[in-house]
Amino acid sequence: MWPGRSAAAGGATPGATEYQRSVVQLKGAFNSFLIWDRIKSSAPSRFNLHTLTTSIDQTPGKLTAHGYKGVDLDVHLLGAAQPSVALDSGRVSGDWPQPNQQWIQLGQPAGTDHTVLLQPRATGEKALETIEHPTGTATLKAYELVAANGERAMVLLNSGDAVAQADLGLTSGWTAATPAENGSVNGTTINVAAHQALVLIKTP
Repeated sequence: MWPGRSAAAGGATPGATEYQRSVVQLKGAFNSFLIWDRIKSSAPSRFNLHTLTTSIDQTPGKLTAHGYKGVDLDVHLLGAAQPSVALDSGRVSGDWPQPNQQWIQLGQPAGTDHTVLLQPRATGEKALETIEHPTGTATLKAYELVAANGERAMVLLNSGDAVAQADLGLTSGWTAATPAENGSVNGTTINVAAHQALVLIKTP
């Protein structure tokens, strides 16, 4: 797992008093990137994703952008607070067989985070399965990812200003794959530090 973070106050998003982007690369069978924008704002926000694709399909909770060389990009829209989705296009430079690139525009109301999982995959390959688990804590979100080969990961995101704790009833075999300062798992109890992402991997 590779976690990365950037933070800014104001300017990053109109009306934002606090903005933090976390990017987590999930390797191996998951082969995906989770992007979490934690936003405190008084105005709506928009997440823009530019794709050089031939077409885009939309199903509940997911967009699939069809690209070249037999590669698609799944855009998983995580969480119950589903964004509005708009499609636009713009000119693209370079030697490409099409003049425009697609712009996926995801909108959220004021104060709502953006949580997107990007999964490039071969056309026809099975997409990741995503499952949201209740945590009993408003600021803590938990998403389970299931790969085509059965491997499982759990991503926990704490948007709160204090450590968040939850008992998800996990069985043994889950281990943290992010730095210790992000959080920990002890038996069935999970602790996630403020403003952090914790990734757990289920070992055989």
